[in-house]
Amino acid sequence: MAKDPTQELKPMSLRDFVDLGFLQEANRQFFHPLGIALYAMWSEDKPREHGNPPTMLGIFDLRDDPDGVVFGHFSEEDIERGKFVEAHKQARIRARQALFDGESIQPLKVGIFSLNRK
Repeated sequence: MAKDPTQELKPMSLRDFVDLGFLQEANRQFFHPLGIALYAMWSEDKPREHGNPPTMLGIFDLRDDPDGVVFGHFSEEDIERGKFVEAHKQARIRARQALFDGESIQPLKVGIFSLNRK
């Protein structure tokens, strides 16, 4: 069951956001079809190759491209990250559908969000 939306939020590190596949899947499933790409950046003095975490996210704007953005290829690791994110999504689908009248995506509605506690 969902918690009060005013609860204290727990931050996720950029490293986990990238390494666990959330950035990849946010791009693949949402941003790329719109011609937008989020990307992780590392500082020059702390490169990724040395195991350092990303320092910030950037945004590419390719909305003028009718194809949007397309990944060049997927490695086995990319596929595993995608499966990991999908499993997290599936684990929440029913609870979210109970909140939003059968939908897993929160509908755009004017007014204050209230939990559907059936």
